[in-house]
Amino acid sequence: MQIKSIVRQSKVQPTVHSRSFQAHSDWVNDIILCNRNQSIVTCSNDRLVYLWSTTQNNMYMRLGYHTDHVKCLAYSSSGGWVASGGLDRRVMVWDTLEGREREIVGFSVSSSVFCHDKSPKASIYALACNPAGTTIVSGSPDKVVRVWDPRSGKQAIGLTGHRDNIRGLLVSDDGKWVVSASSDSTIKLWSLAHPQRCMVTYTHYEDSVYCLYSNHPDLDTFWAGGRDGLVTKMSRRRIGGDPKKGRMEDELVDCVAICKEDGPVHKLVAVDDMFVWTATNKSNINRWRDIPFRQAIVVSNRTAIPEESDHVYIPAASYHSTAKGRSRWRSQP
Repeated sequence: MQIKSIVRQSKVQPTVHSRSFQAHSDWVNDIILCNRNQSIVTCSNDRLVYLWSTTQNNMYMRLGYHTDHVKCLAYSSSGGWVASGGLDRRVMVWDTLEGREREIVGFSVSSSVFCHDKSPKASIYALACNPAGTTIVSGSPDKVVRVWDPRSGKQAIGLTGHRDNIRGLLVSDDGKWVVSASSDSTIKLWSLAHPQRCMVTYTHYEDSVYCLYSNHPDLDTFWAGGRDGLVTKMSRRRIGGDPKKGRMEDELVDCVAICKEDGPVHKLVAVDDMFVWTATNKSNINRWRDIPFRQAIVVSNRTAIPEESDHVYIPAASYHSTAKGRSRWRSQP
């Protein structure tokens, strides 16, 4: 009876449609849950930003607008605000608690030294912040990841290294790490303590990478979706460092393919290690089974590896030969 109960509980429950929201007059580009899931914020090609109630029907208000398409959103749960970025080369921050229909902070990328005032390459295609709201990052076709101080509205750091448009961004909870995805088919990990160059470049994609998602506070695990429809899951492990000898930590990266969509993946969300939700150019949203990682264990030598085990064992000599600052890829069966 106990086994049957476990099997019954493990069955995948069907999804249930709860509520629809309609006010935008054009394509909706981004959606974010906020205020403890009591509200959602949406942005659209109609240049508007709306705040909706998830608990009551037809309860919504317009937060504000941009002068061009609004492409992306980022939410600070502690700060109680949502940032929006658009093709007007502006990042604007809105109060979701009081619902004020005005910008709290507005700053234009055109004032940056990285591009000319009227350059179309300064448009905002990606946006992210940490929960505390102390760090905002934006990405543009000018290939620069910009780090902003939301208190002053001024750019603090510019991260350079990508060769094409920045399409996806993540910020760790402490605001010290950033992951960026680009149309140059690479994903880069940055330390804001050492912004001169990226820490790791992931090159497993052969086409543009459009979106990222992580629910890990340090971004040790994250998912990526791209133009080719491939969705992958990556787990980072930093091992082997010795500060006394001046030896940096090497990075071991597990990578597994979750699914392959029929078209480009523009948005994805993962729930624990259970499901991954994907959105493409089509009107439907797909739910896929996630694949948990097996635990990787570093052993002193090959003789210490058991013949049968559910774990992955890696000889220490294997990862020590990895170049510092680069990743060693291991495919999951």
